[in-house]
Amino acid sequence: MLRRLHDVMPRMKATVALLGARRDLSVAENLRRIGIRGLIGSGWSVARQTFGDRRQDNRHPDVLPIETPHPIMRNEPAASFLWMDFEDADAQVAQRRHDGRITDEEAARLLHWHANGFVVFKQCVPHALIDGMLDDLDRAWHDRLKLSIDVLVAGAERTRLDLVDESARNTPYKLNDFYLVSDNARKIFLNEQIIRFGEILFESEVIGINSLTFEKGTQQPAHIDHVYMTPTPARRLIASWVALEDIRADAGPLALWAGSHRLPPFDFGPASYHYTPELQPEYTQYLAEESRRFPRSEFMARKGDVLLWHSMFVHGGSPIQNPLATRKSMACHYFSAECYGASRIGMQAHDSSFYLLKHVEDPD
Repeated sequence: MLRRLHDVMPRMKATVALLGARRDLSVAENLRRIGIRGLIGSGWSVARQTFGDRRQDNRHPDVLPIETPHPIMRNEPAASFLWMDFEDADAQVAQRRHDGRITDEEAARLLHWHANGFVVFKQCVPHALIDGMLDDLDRAWHDRLKLSIDVLVAGAERTRLDLVDESARNTPYKLNDFYLVSDNARKIFLNEQIIRFGEILFESEVIGINSLTFEKGTQQPAHIDHVYMTPTPARRLIASWVALEDIRADAGPLALWAGSHRLPPFDFGPASYHYTPELQPEYTQYLAEESRRFPRSEFMARKGDVLLWHSMFVHGGSPIQNPLATRKSMACHYFSAECYGASRIGMQAHDSSFYLLKHVEDPD
């Protein structure tokens, strides 16, 4: 009990920070920003995560029992898990299909998600919308818009598009939150099928928190998004990856490890899911070692295909064999509305979902 109480304050700070609270502001100003309802909702979310949810007491999280010398989470509270993260998820899917809450197609996708940690929506995004987004991207480079960009080469730091040399476009780069300036990108980001699947998983509204646009493969080592964009409560994150063109085998396709979402999370201590630079090498080693348990595949997507993956799913970028080949894509991340309580400050509504007007950064 004392350890759980010790965890309350860091989790509460993280939750209200998501709502817009800042350390440099007074208590009164922070209350004005997040609202009383937001504060109460945050407290409820943290209490559920810390002390558990009695409705889940008799259910068992579907996490692999492994032995490793690396620090891992061994006693996550049941309330940290979404309903699809329990051993009886297949039975839960069947019950919801019987009740008419989900369709046959949605049930099949959920079963694939439970087994593999990802699901593919083929030809989910209209090509005309993608073409419009790519035209917007050309204009952004031409007009040198003041957008956040990471050039993915050794020694490069986060900067702005208007400050990098035009030659950077021919190297691997990550353009952050293009949805804030491109209507076409925003429509892809908040695609109806993606949002609907997120609503089913979260059992709440979906909040789009950031988008990352690429024209080349990333060649990233195996990693887990939850480590860098850590929601509170835990595990309230999903990601989508949209193919903006047909993906070539020599362009560094996405690497996937099916079933890897069942690995115990790395513990950055004490009981922390969020990465620290000093433990990054050991975390990377942990994933490199443990991902060998799972079959590796490369996602040879067609233009308009969408891949959705679990918050704990291990994925990365394959080596680029042809430096001239492109791998145009957009990765997007979404939190459950549970992370924000009742507050929608700093958000814009879009049909049944919301998106942040100021993104959650991906520090990786």
